Amino acid sequence: MVDKLSKAIMFAWNSPTITSWFRLLSLSLRGLIVTPLILTSMSTNMISIFYLFNTIAGVIPNITSAFSATYVRIFSYAAVGKKNYGEDQNLKEHTLSDQLTDREYFKKLYGCSNIIQFVLTIVILSFLSIAGYVGLKKQVSNVEQPHLVWIAWGIMIVAIATKAWVDRDAAILKGIGKIVTLNRWESLVGILVILSTAGLLALKFNVYAISISTALMTVLAFCYLNLIYRRVGKDYKRTRSIQYDSDIGKRVCSPAIREMTISIASTGVNHGAGIIAAYYIIGDDLASYLNAIGMMLIAVSVSMAPYYAHTPRFTRYRAQGDEETLAVETAKGIRNALLVFSLAVLALGCGLPIFYDLIGAKIDFIDNKIWIFMSLTYFLMRHEGMQAQVIMTTGKVPFVTQQIITGVIKIILMIVGIKYFGIIGGVGAIFVSHVLILNWYIPTLSWKTFSDFGKRQRKHYLPSFIGMLLLLPLGLYYLPSFTWWIYELILNK
Repeated sequence: MVDKLSKAIMFAWNSPTITSWFRLLSLSLRGLIVTPLILTSMSTNMISIFYLFNTIAGVIPNITSAFSATYVRIFSYAAVGKKNYGEDQNLKEHTLSDQLTDREYFKKLYGCSNIIQFVLTIVILSFLSIAGYVGLKKQVSNVEQPHLVWIAWGIMIVAIATKAWVDRDAAILKGIGKIVTLNRWESLVGILVILSTAGLLALKFNVYAISISTALMTVLAFCYLNLIYRRVGKDYKRTRSIQYDSDIGKRVCSPAIREMTISIASTGVNHGAGIIAAYYIIGDDLASYLNAIGMMLIAVSVSMAPYYAHTPRFTRYRAQGDEETLAVETAKGIRNALLVFSLAVLALGCGLPIFYDLIGAKIDFIDNKIWIFMSLTYFLMRHEGMQAQVIMTTGKVPFVTQQIITGVIKIILMIVGIKYFGIIGGVGAIFVSHVLILNWYIPTLSWKTFSDFGKRQRKHYLPSFIGMLLLLPLGLYYLPSFTWWIYELILNK
């Protein structure tokens, strides 16, 4: 019995998927544990500001993750002895080892990435300064001591810009196969950040809690990344060199900028819905909407592990020409990720209204019909996003124009929708803009990267996809009402 338990623990400890789940759960639990303190200790206006901090800051991962994903892929190629990421995809039988075939090339990659990250940091600082002022100005003017809110935002800006370097180093570690080790440390830091944020909120630090905890997360991340790098093979050691190689720069920046444009036009604009809403909606409705966006992002984060934990492996399958394994594994990842997402939004939709009532929250959970609409919208976007990652294993991003068009349509519809129809108009803008183009266009492009037009991949996930798409709205419509009825019955309301 002890032997079996020990094996099970070691399996979980060394599993990329399970450790990714732990990492994402630790980040998601931050929202679930911190939310009660936010909703019970802050005024409605301060709740809105707290969530606006998260909303504006949430745009930055759309910038950094694009470069991080490219670093993962290009360093993954370099680690198996391949320089031509984005060109020939027919590398056979290469595996990771502690010995690099070309140390100088790896060093050049580091040196070039240092320059790219410096430019990226300037972009992030500029964006946060401008977007923060525009997005927060109206809400901050309605609180006592607004200067304290601006100081908190200043701390947040510096911490987020610094974290861009942390994300680069973490991406490189993922590329050289250190996913499990990285996930363990990120899970631990996630728990420490939860405790620090909760403690600061309990001590009435308000918006300072999120700023200080973000800064703490950045400092701790620097520490554990240094520790991990000391233990990797000497060939993979970081370098402080600053040397820009135009060929490497093109290989990194070209797909990363395209992916960043795509991400901003998609997820980044979705975050913008909260900023736009702040112009037209005030009070409880705004706070409830921003809270619902935060809860939806928790569901999205939890559902990422079954798929995104394996993206470096997907890239290697493509590089090795193993199309069959790539199709089967990506299908399994998509199916499992969408199942986890569906269960997460069901759990949140059923549990949060009851939970908010029990703790005496100062806002109600968002109307169930809007939650159903949000869930369907994000479900389709999750599928679209994972298929986009399949395309990116080729080193190409051929859907930039379509993403930009979708983003422009989305912004226009958001402004009109939120102004005239309120929150439901904002959700509808996201749904309509994606259904028009990307929900069908990106899967089609993904299937075209396979010689059988994705037939093998579709066989392994499409029936489950259709089933979940049909059952999810039904479950979200009936189950929350049923659980609320049980709740009232128990309390004799």
